[in-house]
Amino acid sequence: MRKQILYIAFLFLFALPVMAEQAIVSVSAGSTRTFTDSDLPDAIRTNAENQGLTFLGWTTSPIADGAKPDTYYGTQATVTPATATTYYAFFARRTNSGSRIVRKITTPSDGDTVMLVISQGSASHFVVHNNGGSPVTDNKVRLMAETAKFSDNLCTDTSLNYAWKYLVHNADTFKLRIAPKKIDKDYFLYVKDNNTNIGSLGDASPLSRYYFLMKNGHPYSVYASKNIYLTFKNSSFYWQPNTVNYYTTTFSFYRYEWYSDFVTDITDPCPECFMYIAE
Repeated sequence: MRKQILYIAFLFLFALPVMAEQAIVSVSAGSTRTFTDSDLPDAIRTNAENQGLTFLGWTTSPIADGAKPDTYYGTQATVTPATATTYYAFFARRTNSGSRIVRKITTPSDGDTVMLVISQGSASHFVVHNNGGSPVTDNKVRLMAETAKFSDNLCTDTSLNYAWKYLVHNADTFKLRIAPKKIDKDYFLYVKDNNTNIGSLGDASPLSRYYFLMKNGHPYSVYASKNIYLTFKNSSFYWQPNTVNYYTTTFSFYRYEWYSDFVTDITDPCPECFMYIAE
């Protein structure tokens, strides 16, 4: 029989207080520390999840006003503070509005707004579709290096507009449309010959030029039958179909998400309960 976890409470003649807990990590001046899963106790993680809160990362001060902290780091980021610093695990409730967080995900859903990020060692590159609202005229899609803006699973600069709409075509294939609405029509990523281009749907034929799927951890062009990899030419980085990942890069989707009710205190709804595991 599948195990079931039951919480059994002692009964008292008076109401029990609601306890709040924090997960903290103290790092001495000049020391380097990488956060790990074990830095967040299972009890706090479980209580947060039961209350609909997502663990986002670490911040340098307790949160008292429910607002997104000014300084924050990813769940497994590496820090080297100049002065002794206490870091607090912070959580928030995902909503349809609020403060934007840009977070690494494995698989987007239809209609998600995402950034496309290629990592090469410690360097990260955004796939840039436009530079200020108009379609690019160069037939190769450029990459922009923004290494310092990433902290493990988070992109800490949420003002960036290098965003795409992830649109499911069918089964495991998808299209990528420019997300900002500063242009007069919809533009999509597509493959032409050995380059990635930007164009209105139907500018290129067949339509398979616009379709991609994930293969070996990278977007794969259905039309070109090749993965899309980082290429360095003429002192610039590009994103092009290739048979070999010469620069041993990795690819990630970062999704634009909105959160409210940011907290570092997690309440334990039943501090005097004990857990009983039944067979």
